[in-house]
Amino acid sequence: MRYFFGYIIIALIFACHTVVAQTDNCNMPWKKLVSRDVRYSSYSIAAIKGFSTTEKILDEVRTERLKAYANFAQYFTRVLNKDDLNYIFSPSRDTILISNPKNDSEYTKIINRTLISDSIYQYRTLENWEFYPSTYKTSIYIKGIAPVENVISPWGEFRGKRTVFWLYYNDVSNILNDNRCIPKLTDVFWQDNFQADTSKWHQPAARAELNGIRTISVIRTVDMRQTDDTIRHHLVDQNFGDSALGQIFVAAILEGKIAAWEVYSNLFSKKLTNPEILKMVTNKPDTMFENESNGNGTEIIKCFTRDFNYSAMSTYKILEEWSFDTRTGKTEIQIEAMAPVLNVYVDGIFRGFNTMFWLKMDEVKDIIARYEQYHPDNTFAMHIWNDYFLSDVKPEAAK
Repeated sequence: MRYFFGYIIIALIFACHTVVAQTDNCNMPWKKLVSRDVRYSSYSIAAIKGFSTTEKILDEVRTERLKAYANFAQYFTRVLNKDDLNYIFSPSRDTILISNPKNDSEYTKIINRTLISDSIYQYRTLENWEFYPSTYKTSIYIKGIAPVENVISPWGEFRGKRTVFWLYYNDVSNILNDNRCIPKLTDVFWQDNFQADTSKWHQPAARAELNGIRTISVIRTVDMRQTDDTIRHHLVDQNFGDSALGQIFVAAILEGKIAAWEVYSNLFSKKLTNPEILKMVTNKPDTMFENESNGNGTEIIKCFTRDFNYSAMSTYKILEEWSFDTRTGKTEIQIEAMAPVLNVYVDGIFRGFNTMFWLKMDEVKDIIARYEQYHPDNTFAMHIWNDYFLSDVKPEAAK
């Protein structure tokens, strides 16, 4: 008997350990190291007046006032020494082919090439991304930046691009935020996240910048469809486990557990009523021809109503609040709300999308967490995280 109780105690300890491990795993962030290229021209009004962000960076590195790191080793593992800097900034000998139109001949000429700011047309960032699936919060840290140089052949042909060196963002933050340069490089990093007219960097921002922190509300679309989705444990709660997420939201709205907000007015200014929700998920009556049962071949028109297809609500708009601290290079993303989007079909032909209603994230996150217990391979958090890197469509600024 004592052995039996011993086995029970061991099983309970193992079960508790498993629960704790799973809880800790949910609270642990998902991480990814990301690099992206951002176009930036050193040619600007400020550069004409004598100040250029790129020229300032090159000068600080050339004179060893700014520590630079090699681009051919692991990130930030090897500091460039004086010999390295001399090699980068010293004129390099090259040859070009020159044509002589007088006698229709060609000859080679030795020239010197130097690294100048005009050859820098991009900057590469190294970013640490962290996503917390329990709160749907994302943090992005720009660890470093690197100027990218155009590599041109002696005949003026573009041969590719080369990362010159790496710099810690914090080391170069003061130069990046210097107001004498328009556009600031930090503006370019910020604007590159969104669908924006980059020709308007010199215009005042939609929101005032407070202590170097920029904020904006953006909307992006996330597709929740997954062909290999699995539904588990549906015998425990069949009504919940087999229901589409949109159907669960509608039921919770009608029961008064959560609130739905109109999408066509200002955000969260008009709360939808139950009759308005029912109208959205009730198809209009339709007609069809049907043969009479008496077998005389007579057709009659029969009126019917199709069931609403909740599986067509597989896409969701996400309202996010982005904030970017230009001094530290840190971006915070918090999901504020979500809206199911209905795929509209007429006579089997796709006609477009219809955004149904907005739901506040604080009110629905518990519902989503319960839904994900039945769909562990198709979670909302997984789609949010993957969409940052797999989608070609950037988020749009919320109107």
